[in-house]
Amino acid sequence: MSDFNAYHKWLGIPPEEQPPNYYRLLGITLFEKDRAVIIAALDQRQLFLQKKSVGPQGTLAEPLLEQLQQARLCLLNRLTKAQYDSHLRRQGVTAPGTAAPTNPPGERGGASPSVIPPASQSADATPLAEPADAFQFPDEADVKDDSAISIRIPSRSRHLVWAINLVIIGCLGGGVWWLMNQGALPQPGKQLPQANDQHEAMDSPELDPVEEPEAPRKPQREPVVVTDDKPPIKPEPQVEVREPPPKTDSVVRRPSKAIRTATDTARFARHQIAVADFALSADARFMATAGPAGDCRVWDVTTGETTAQFTGHNGHVHAVALSSDGSQVLSSAETVKLWNAKTGDELAELKTNRRPSRAILFWPGDRQAATAGAGAIEIWDLKTRKALRMISGVHPFCGSLSLTEDKQTLAAVTGEDAKEATLFNATSGKTIRVLSGQKARISSIALSKDGASLWTASGEHTARRWDTKAATTEAIFAHADVLALSPDETLLVTGGLNGLVSIWNAKTGSGLLQLPQLKLRILDIAFLPDGEHILFAGEATDAADKLATIQLWHIPKLDPNAPGSRPNSIPVAAATPNDAPSNTEPETVVVKLPLPEDEQRDESKKTIREIFKQDFAKAVRLPDKAKLAEKLLEHAKTTTDDPAGRYVLLQDANDLASSSGDMDIATKILHELTTTFAVNALELRSTTLRKLSTTVKTGAPQEQLAEALLKLAEDYAAESQYDPAIEATKAAATLAIKAKNLKLRDAAKNRTDDYMLKKKS
Repeated sequence: MSDFNAYHKWLGIPPEEQPPNYYRLLGITLFEKDRAVIIAALDQRQLFLQKKSVGPQGTLAEPLLEQLQQARLCLLNRLTKAQYDSHLRRQGVTAPGTAAPTNPPGERGGASPSVIPPASQSADATPLAEPADAFQFPDEADVKDDSAISIRIPSRSRHLVWAINLVIIGCLGGGVWWLMNQGALPQPGKQLPQANDQHEAMDSPELDPVEEPEAPRKPQREPVVVTDDKPPIKPEPQVEVREPPPKTDSVVRRPSKAIRTATDTARFARHQIAVADFALSADARFMATAGPAGDCRVWDVTTGETTAQFTGHNGHVHAVALSSDGSQVLSSAETVKLWNAKTGDELAELKTNRRPSRAILFWPGDRQAATAGAGAIEIWDLKTRKALRMISGVHPFCGSLSLTEDKQTLAAVTGEDAKEATLFNATSGKTIRVLSGQKARISSIALSKDGASLWTASGEHTARRWDTKAATTEAIFAHADVLALSPDETLLVTGGLNGLVSIWNAKTGSGLLQLPQLKLRILDIAFLPDGEHILFAGEATDAADKLATIQLWHIPKLDPNAPGSRPNSIPVAAATPNDAPSNTEPETVVVKLPLPEDEQRDESKKTIREIFKQDFAKAVRLPDKAKLAEKLLEHAKTTTDDPAGRYVLLQDANDLASSSGDMDIATKILHELTTTFAVNALELRSTTLRKLSTTVKTGAPQEQLAEALLKLAEDYAAESQYDPAIEATKAAATLAIKAKNLKLRDAAKNRTDDYMLKKKS
């Protein structure tokens, strides 16, 4: 084992070039500037080393993977890359075709003309684990904005700037003194007249009084009511006209939405980034969020401000968990990392081959954690950072875990198509009971404290309550893609991709309240410990509205057994924003997602091909391809937390359906693609139908395809695109002849002549 040189055997780096610099490690040109080339090399090396980590020399792959991560952090940041390149040049390392710089005698690096320092100079080489006197990563102050290069101001310039500032401050002070002498401004210590002391908005029904202790006013920041153990609770606003407030400085006014279920989007108003998952501390004072492009943060719920942001992830962050005391965060992207929630420092990386982990859960007591990924649940000891045991049999897309209060029963998503929920013994890993009956992939689960009931939400956009002993469905809830239980387990809150948030009797399924529909795809939701606030997050469907993607709402006191409630019939909240009618049915929000970036598609494609490796291998005959296309379509419909993965699933399904000649499945996939993503619908339909024309079966399927081509031609002509319309009608005529349908052939020819005339005119 000690004689095995991983650098040489795996990466082709000879001993005389060891330890390598980052560019040599990746096998790319020294000082490479193209970011795409660097990313491609990083991904290739990472994939290769991950495969080696499960082989006989697997222990040697881990340090190389860590070094690869250091290279990623350094070379993908413009500031650190510039500093690293400068460090290499000072050592005499030069790019091919350039002369090495000549350093003064005694300086590090000498005048070596070689690209890689020879072995004799290994003390001055650039190892990946940098010594204290070698290249160092910049601290936070250096990398706040890596797009700008700091410029030092000469001493004289600084003195000049200070002098100008003093003159400006003096002028402003003199102006204020003159205005006070003229009576335009009040003298210090004097109250403003009553007419000016009242807010202009005090007479508006959209303002709420909040009692505050006497304190100096700060116009830049509105006061926030903070309690010791829970986030601030706003009093319910009154709709009627209000009395003028008492003449006292202790009464201030804060804006609200004048809704009975008053929203407080101002807490997170600056957050417009999509949130795929969030987690709360036990007292709900802190919240951790996961989002795209490596975005992972910790928030103070009482102020809505970010307290820490983690920058160690490069890809989409799938899941996040927060310890009960709010001190540690677990997050999962391309790796699973443990963070200090106070400082944002990385504490450890959990060494798992089960990637990506789509669900994370802290065990009560915060000493252990569970991660679910690649078909298994791993239970970790967070002190030793080692896996204690593994529970197999879960679905690779399992995105939700739930644990009973006694820590004995763990619920997870299972089944070939993720349509089942299974209860496991959390200690032994043995299966207790399987609950099946959902018609689409389960996206969210919640287990009661005693394990007697389980709630599941699925791609059917409905939720169910299960009796876990009898394995039967006891109640069904509508508009549900994600769900959460109230602390006393009497209420269930559900969120939908259509922007609806609904509250139900958790046991009977009777509807109690529905919030006004939002332009937000709800991706995660939770009750706060007081049972009077709900927190939800997701992805805005209209970027122009700048809608906060994290929102905290206060709900009125609800009676779970209210006589007026009934299953699946929920009254809309008493008032809605913008004075909209409160008793009208909200319109369905149509969501169209932007196309994922190429890098995101490539990463998702690798993951999906690995998960469905056996299915793709078996899909040789046309019926097998059609079956796999339908399977991928079902998974795509229920993939709500990974837009890139959803797009790739639909793309692969479309290719399989087209090559199998199955017109029905191809039509369903086309509909899902064109209604979900902002694609060019006409071009996509044209490409798919043309591919189908070479594989579709004779007879009725050919007639069906010919009619679809005529409809495509009609849509092209409606946009005055006559050339593709004529091509579509000609293809339809050819298919009609093969199907021996003369009437359809004549119709296609007539359409061709018609469009040719319109084109000439």
